[in-house]
Amino acid sequence: IASISCTPFDPTKNFSLYVAVSFWESNTIALLDIKNGLSIKSESASLPALSRSLLLHNFGSGNNKKEPDFQPYAVAGLTDGTIACVIFRNDELRDYKLFSLGTAPVSLTSWDVEGKRSVFATGSRSAVFYWDRQRLRQSPVMLKVCLCT
Repeated sequence: IASISCTPFDPTKNFSLYVAVSFWESNTIALLDIKNGLSIKSESASLPALSRSLLLHNFGSGNNKKEPDFQPYAVAGLTDGTIACVIFRNDELRDYKLFSLGTAPVSLTSWDVEGKRSVFATGSRSAVFYWDRQRLRQSPVMLKVCLCT
């Protein structure tokens, strides 16, 4: 296992029903179902690089799959500087979308920006990922660089 996440899709809960893991050799993400003894619920297509950071994240304002604005994703920060956002729909990890942040490995953190559930990603460059107008969007972040010796 290269990386793991057990963050709940529902931020009001203190537990998760799923665990996401990424694997070294296959570069895939598997979603494990805790209720069924950690059986593999779904597995993604092979990603272009190894996952360094992994996060289960609901970008929408809904807290469960019965609500219309429930947008669950497995977000992977890859070692080649890209981010793979894999949608979790109908109990399956589906197609992924790639975003480039340069060439350095990417780290992920979830947070709220003005009430919107977001992911802060940083590698060579930084970006905030959020849900807007029925799409996953990216906003670059400018960081002041301090070259202290």
